[in-house]
Parts: sequence; structure tokens; C-alpha cells
Amino acid sequence: MNDYSAQFQSAYYCAGLRSYLVKVYNYMAAALGLTGVVALMTSFSHGLMSVLYGTPLHWVVSLAPIVMVFFLSSRVHSMSVQAVFAVFFGFAATMGLSLSYMFMVYTAHSIARVFFISSAMFGAMAFYGNTTKRDLSKFGTFLIMGVVGILIASVVNIFMASGPLHFAISVVAVVVFTAMTAFDAQRIKDMYYRFNDGSEVPAGDMVVAVSGDLGVGKTEFCRAIILELSSASFLGSPTFGIIHEYECPGGFFLYHVDLYRLSSVKEVQEAGVFDVLAGNLVLIEWPGILGGCVKFDLELNITYSSEGNDMRDIVITRGNS
Repeated sequence: MNDYSAQFQSAYYCAGLRSYLVKVYNYMAAALGLTGVVALMTSFSHGLMSVLYGTPLHWVVSLAPIVMVFFLSSRVHSMSVQAVFAVFFGFAATMGLSLSYMFMVYTAHSIARVFFISSAMFGAMAFYGNTTKRDLSKFGTFLIMGVVGILIASVVNIFMASGPLHFAISVVAVVVFTAMTAFDAQRIKDMYYRFNDGSEVPAGDMVVAVSGDLGVGKTEFCRAIILELSSASFLGSPTFGIIHEYECPGGFFLYHVDLYRLSSVKEVQEAGVFDVLAGNLVLIEWPGILGGCVKFDLELNITYSSEGNDMRDIVITRGNS
């Protein structure tokens, strides 16, 4: 059997990782949207803008996001999920307050242009961080030092009001945060592998691996299960299909999946196999191609019996071995 371990390190090949990344970036998009809405609505209120930026309160608004970042970073592992979400979206709203002045300084066209440029850069670096085989973790310390240096220099420049220093800080910040995007994207992916024991696709009610040599009778075994459990009274040839769906009494579906003609996890995903795993009973022939990408509830290995070719031995194990 081919070694597919390298393919499991890609979001494209693993449905579990893909689902995880979609959730991560959906949360990020929601927070970014909240920041934009708060900034825009705040800029419409001249009274609120006068209070925020015409009094010492602007220091609180400017520094609060930084304080919240350090607070969340140091406490995230000891906080409840609800508390983390509250602080996260509170941070997003506070960022909106601190950025609301931009709508008074810059035109909507300029803001939109910078937003789309930044989005494109973020997408490119996130893609690089998720797909590169280069270990970016060794750059983490230098990037964090760079961020701290940018913060210190920015605070100093508030009092110096130096134009050249401001320009230099801006250039360094673009470089550092661009690299930080790739670093964080890879770290997010690594966290998935670390806490999910290697790209595990969430299983449904039951996912069963049916293994055995060619011609040993795996398909006939699956057909017997299908006839017993489903509403089908007659089964056609399964040869020319990869996924076969059968409705069962009780409202659930049974899927018979034959991966014999597929050669990679990419082809498995494109065939839609991962889409039927959740909430169904799934029998998968030739499961070896999946490696560790699917967690099986049961594994059945069918072999010829030593008592004769007309007999079969079936070894059943629970979960991935």
C-alpha cells in the first residue's frame, strides 16, 4: 500500500482539517465584520467621536486592544469556551472603536482598496502557511520580538512625532505581520494535528472498514448486510459506482463505498466520500487508501479459512488499530 501520510498534512486532502480551518476562518471573518461595523457606526456619531478622541479616553481606546491580546494569550487555556468567545468578540468590537477615526481621515475608496489588498496578502500567506512543508515554528521567537519592537517604537514615536520613523515602523510592520500570518496559519494547522491525533474525519453513526484480498468476498458480505438492514429487495451490480445509497427503516441511510478504483485521498474527497460519513451507516471496501484520515468504529478483515476455500474467517476489531 502506498504511503499517503504526506497527503494528510494538507487541508485539501483531509475533510476533517478542511472543516476545522473553515470554522477558524469563519470566526475570524465574523470578528473582522464586527470590527468594521463598529468602526463605521462609531464614525457616524460625532458626539461619540468627540468623547473618544477629544478626551484622554482615546488612550484607553487605543491601548485596550493590546491589553486584551496579552490577557487572552496568557489566560486562554484556563478560560471556558464562552469566556474566550466573549473576550475575542469584545476585542473585535474594541478594535472597531480604535479604528473608527480612519473613516474621518481617509476616503471610503482608500479604505476599501487597502482592505482588499490586505485581504489578498492575508489569503496568499495563509495559503502558504497551510501548504508549505517548511517548518516555520523556528521563526516564531523572532516574529514575536518584532511585534514587541514595533509596539515599543510606536509608543515612542507618539511623543517624537517623527515622520521618517513612522514610515520605517510601517514598513517593518508590514513585513513582520505578513510573515506572522504564514506562521500562525501553520500553527493553527499543527494544533489540529496535535489535538486530533492526526487529521481525523468526524465519523457518523457508524463507519465500518471492510478489508481483505481481492476476490475474498468483501462485496458479497456488504450486500448481505445491505439486504438485511435496508429497504432494498434487489441489489444491482456495484462494480461501476463508488458510492451506493440505501434507505433503511427508521429514517437513516446506509452507504456502500468501494474505493478499489481510486488511487489517492484527493480522489476519495472528489468522489464525495467524506460528505456521507456524518450521521449514516457506512461500509467502506478497500479502506487502506484512507490511512489515518478516517476513524473507523469497526474494522472487519475477511480472509480465506484454513478449513477450505468455501469458508471465510472474519476478524472484527473496534476502532482504528
